[in-house]
Amino acid sequence: MLLPGTAFAELALHAGESVGCDHVDELTLHTPLVIPEVGDVTLQVAIAAPDESGRRMMTIHSRGEGGSGGADASASAWTRHAAGVLSPAKDDDTASYELLAGPWPPVGATPVDLNTAYDQMADAGFAYGLAFQGLRAAWRYGDDILVEARLPEEVSGDAAAYGLHPALLDAALQGTGLLSVAGPGTPVVPHVWNGLRFRTHGAVSVRACLSTLGATGAAVCVRITDDTGVPVASVDRLELRPVDMGQLRAVSVSAGGGVRCMRCSGLRWVLCRCVGRRGRGTRTWVRAVVGLCRGWWCCGARMPVPMAAVAVVWVRLLVGCWVWCRGGWGWSGLRVRGWWW
Repeated sequence: MLLPGTAFAELALHAGESVGCDHVDELTLHTPLVIPEVGDVTLQVAIAAPDESGRRMMTIHSRGEGGSGGADASASAWTRHAAGVLSPAKDDDTASYELLAGPWPPVGATPVDLNTAYDQMADAGFAYGLAFQGLRAAWRYGDDILVEARLPEEVSGDAAAYGLHPALLDAALQGTGLLSVAGPGTPVVPHVWNGLRFRTHGAVSVRACLSTLGATGAAVCVRITDDTGVPVASVDRLELRPVDMGQLRAVSVSAGGGVRCMRCSGLRWVLCRCVGRRGRGTRTWVRAVVGLCRGWWCCGARMPVPMAAVAVVWVRLLVGCWVWCRGGWGWSGLRVRGWWW
């Protein structure tokens, strides 16, 4: 099961918002993430300290675990899937949504037949799960592609938990397959995001305008609104690349799974403080401690443990909090795992 590129965009923006950076200057996707049929996958989003302009480097890694609890060496290694740059929101937003806010579809738009679109992609070896079959209509409007997408009922109740549900954003971007980057009808996937920003949260249905940048159609400008024309999201430049089925099959075999878009479930955020500056205050440490303990209880296989062990854990955490607030060492998830535990 393939985690879509839109999920990485959601992860980056969600993590960025927690540190005041709700604008993705750049996000490059490197290695596909295939979820195995058996076992869990741990995702790690790491954000660096801000530079002088407030921008932060970020990376997304994953590590698999064997279904029987005995992961081998390759499954336990961290794999980098994405890297990018986050920044605070910019005030000089020049995105235009007039086409999407006017009469819909616009006069002169030519409908595109989508009746067999998902069947054709499945025949090509790239099958979408039901949650990701949200593309409802598409039109050609000059050199642009206009699309209408809606979350299936099975997942529409989850929309409020996301900036823009990855399945809905993915459905809106499926219209890029109609462009000439690899021939009409050929599946393409996001490769490099530039200038990504969410403006409203929780949309269930959207309109999107995909404008070609360059003669080959290898990059598009994306504008997305809800079905009333209210801005939802924008991407200044999204570079696309054809689906490399050979690469996906190779990654899939190593992960023990098949290639199909999936619905992510069971995601829990655990806040961790990376090694950095001193004296950031008690509040940051409290949030880190609460996040760590919450993750321990929620994700750590809720099993009975001796109360003495629980007490030792809490004492170590509280002592570490006190020492750090007095100007001691920094915080590192790896250090906590390797030294404290």
